[in-house]
Amino acid sequence: MRCVSLATLIVVLSAVVTDPLLADWADTFTDDFEQAWTFQDDDANAPPDATVIVADDGRLKFFPNSAELANGNFDTFAIGFVGPDVPAGEPDPLFTDVRLRATVSPFPDMPTLGGGQALSNNDAFLAIRGNGASAYILALDQFSGGVDLLRSDNADLTEFDGGQGNVPDFDPTKSYVMEMTAVDQTITGAIFELGNNTPLVSLSITDDFYSDGWSGLGAAVNDNDEIGGDGGLGRTPVAVIFDDVSSVSLPIDELLSDLTGNGFVDFEDLTVLLANWNKDVSADQGNLVEADTTVVNFDDLTVLLADWTGPGPAGAPEAALAAHGVPEPSTGLLALLGILGLGTMRWRRM
Repeated sequence: MRCVSLATLIVVLSAVVTDPLLADWADTFTDDFEQAWTFQDDDANAPPDATVIVADDGRLKFFPNSAELANGNFDTFAIGFVGPDVPAGEPDPLFTDVRLRATVSPFPDMPTLGGGQALSNNDAFLAIRGNGASAYILALDQFSGGVDLLRSDNADLTEFDGGQGNVPDFDPTKSYVMEMTAVDQTITGAIFELGNNTPLVSLSITDDFYSDGWSGLGAAVNDNDEIGGDGGLGRTPVAVIFDDVSSVSLPIDELLSDLTGNGFVDFEDLTVLLANWNKDVSADQGNLVEADTTVVNFDDLTVLLADWTGPGPAGAPEAALAAHGVPEPSTGLLALLGILGLGTMRWRRM
């Protein structure tokens, strides 16, 4: 079992759960934390005493406190979640049916438990329906590519048939997208290569133990004590990078112009459409208007621009809209529209 070190992480989520109030959220960490995050460690220190957690240059970074590590102190895990510390008057972001997504990346040149340096090799995880001392967990072993979908009940882990997998041809230097969903009694977990909507691993379990809760994420020291030799001295303390995190209520109204399937209509979708300009292709390749009889043209571009949400987390547009509002087109997009002869087109807000 790769996730023994996750066994007690949910114990720190020790708040009273109230009736669910839908409050979709997203965080891109562009300038700072955009949501009211709470960070804790395995000893319930908030914030963690041996792990530094910062929003830096559009990424959420966990890395060891060098002074604490020099004294032999490191956290077994650190977790962040949005919930207990939301501002007064704001709805509690407690979810029933939910989709949580995040991009996860390794942290280069991290110290190891044996005093060396290595690419971080934690168990990175997502957590949904966290309700005090319990949650559903999706964990990605950043050393081996192993994936676990399980339930934590007051520090006791429950495994399920269909809840284990491995990322094929796993590359520990790459970024991956992690996704969890909960709909009624069905809990799913998937791992995607960044920029690809075909899951590398897709897991599903059926369980009705928990019906709602907060969404969160974090990392735990890998429990593989053979990393770096006997005793696991090649393991790194908590160190991981997250980006584009979103938690949204299901079901989600899909946008026709979301050609990449990431829940947003942005430059990635525009790139797909322009690559197929004047071609007889299907709707999912940019032929959004009368695909059976026309090629990709200005009518299709007009539809895509009307659906424009701007770049955001790999989640639903509702999450970005709730956090930021609908963005105006960027300078780069306006320049492109000018080249295409659409510079005078009136921008329609959603």
